[in-house]
Amino acid sequence: VAELLHLASTAVAENSVQHSSQQPATRSQQSAVSSQQAAAIMMPTKPNKTILIIGAGGPTGALAAMYAASKGYVVKAGSRSGSIPERLVGVDGIVPVAADATDLASLRAASQGCDAVIFAASQSRNAKHRASSNAQTVDRDGARKAAEACIAERVPRFMLISSAVASKPNSGMHRFLNFMEGNQVITMKFHGEVAVRKLYADLEESDLSYTIVRPGGLTDKAPLGPAQLQLGINDELAGYVSREDVAALVVEAIDSDDLRNSTFEVFNYGTAARVTTFGIPLTLLWMTTGYPLASTSWKPVDGWSELFGTVPVMRDAGTSF
Repeated sequence: VAELLHLASTAVAENSVQHSSQQPATRSQQSAVSSQQAAAIMMPTKPNKTILIIGAGGPTGALAAMYAASKGYVVKAGSRSGSIPERLVGVDGIVPVAADATDLASLRAASQGCDAVIFAASQSRNAKHRASSNAQTVDRDGARKAAEACIAERVPRFMLISSAVASKPNSGMHRFLNFMEGNQVITMKFHGEVAVRKLYADLEESDLSYTIVRPGGLTDKAPLGPAQLQLGINDELAGYVSREDVAALVVEAIDSDDLRNSTFEVFNYGTAARVTTFGIPLTLLWMTTGYPLASTSWKPVDGWSELFGTVPVMRDAGTSF
């Protein structure tokens, strides 16, 4: 059991998005963009559109910044201090900005003139920063403040990266992740989601919208692309997903009408299983070994548009495939 806990702790640690940008970039964070992203750099498709990425100092946020720049966006890479990881320095289209997830005024200033905002921040893993950068101030209140900033500055689309099983507090996976990460972080992510949905539900105008993406357990494996992704709704599934696939998805989803005011989960195809199958012992096994538990009827799709189109279909059916 001790060995399983050690291995699980290592796996969970790799999945955390670091809010504080004051930490030096790791060797993996400084690596070059993938061949898939490098190829996309030659085909910019979003000229004169600007997005802000809150939490660009973290691994998923940095990948989203690089992917967005490769698609032709002007990218405001936001962090608490205004500094960015070394691998983003000098990348065409990426501009560092101060965007403190705990400060509404900072978020409003950074959001001005943006076509979309991606919230990729989470509590700091550095104990020295936890007093001001924790699950309550970032994952819960920061998500709400970012949505408030988008509404105040009339940003057309707000993208929130949350977590699978966020809405399943009694599941083994939810409880396990809360225990490993501390500060009830998965629960706080869900409270952040609830606040975002309420803010947009209270709007009278229809030109502003949100999308909440709940990734499964994040891995540093190579991206597989939309044909090897599986989406779900209602937090019925748990699984793994490449961090690079999540970064690409949140950027590609910005212009999808199918995903306006939607919440959904994303996994790499073949890794997802029903959350009800996960107790604490099986969660430990799954987290440490990647034991195949896939038990759904998902059929792979062809391209981002077809992938995103599965969400309203599932929503109408009331369940994941």
